[in-house]
Amino acid sequence: TALQESKMNIEFLANSEAVRYLVASKNTEDNLKILRDLSTTVTFAACHNSLRALGIVPSSLLDFVSGVPSGVAELVIKQNEGYAYIKP
Repeated sequence: TALQESKMNIEFLANSEAVRYLVASKNTEDNLKILRDLSTTVTFAACHNSLRALGIVPSSLLDFVSGVPSGVAELVIKQNEGYAYIKP
């Protein structure tokens, strides 16, 4: 596909309330399937500051989600590496 040929790296970075979408127990089976399928080509990360503020333990996240210390700092780092920031 065109996406595979472009060798594009995509990272979904969740911070603030959005980290809740990456908690395993909060997802339906349909959502879990979609997220697992996406995880083969998309990197998922959650902000540890947000997790701490919301009382979410990192071990409750989906098994393919990595953590970053600060979502805002991660955005700065990624943009400095050439990533584009797309906010829904």
